[in-house]
Amino acid sequence: MAVTGIILAGGQSTRIGRDKALLEFGGMRLITRSISIIAPLCDEILISTNNPDLTYLGYPLVSDEHRGIGPIAGLHAALRYSQAAHNIVIPCDTPLVTVDVFERIFAVVNAAHPPACVAGTEDGFIEPLIGCYHRSALPVLEKQIQRQDYKLHNALTRMGATVEIFRDKQIFWNINTKADISALARNENLTRSLHAPSPDRTDCLDIVVG
Repeated sequence: MAVTGIILAGGQSTRIGRDKALLEFGGMRLITRSISIIAPLCDEILISTNNPDLTYLGYPLVSDEHRGIGPIAGLHAALRYSQAAHNIVIPCDTPLVTVDVFERIFAVVNAAHPPACVAGTEDGFIEPLIGCYHRSALPVLEKQIQRQDYKLHNALTRMGATVEIFRDKQIFWNINTKADISALARNENLTRSLHAPSPDRTDCLDIVVG
């Protein structure tokens, strides 16, 4: 099956003061690390960004059609651009995610064929920006935007998405500030996750409209 990889790099990075996609960690830019994580699984890669400076990467850049509404805009625009039925999604600022995460998500997609399968943890945390979205999820996102409801968790509920549960929440560490990078560099256990396989699967659940 054809798979498109979508890297979300459209955040304003206001707390860092520059495009965090271009920040380096472990000798590699965050955007480059995200590409390396999903490239083995994809036939095509798209960069969801409003920054033309990322053209040097050599991949199509997809700008938001709706500005100022958060990550739902980037996901919506990239899904509209993609020609593939299945679309891997990863933010550029989660350097501890590994390819194993997406292999497990793919296993759920192949078995159950949900409109979306995203990562979550045992404590109820859900990461809607790490997962696989089928093209059929696009109309749900469009209706959310029309309603001016920009919460992706609500969209996941409406589309009946599946959440794949991981034991280790630290693999979804999100970099928002320069202090986050420093903390990550100081934490040996977290840094080790850059090359470690993802935790064993514990369970998966469906999000049901309440």
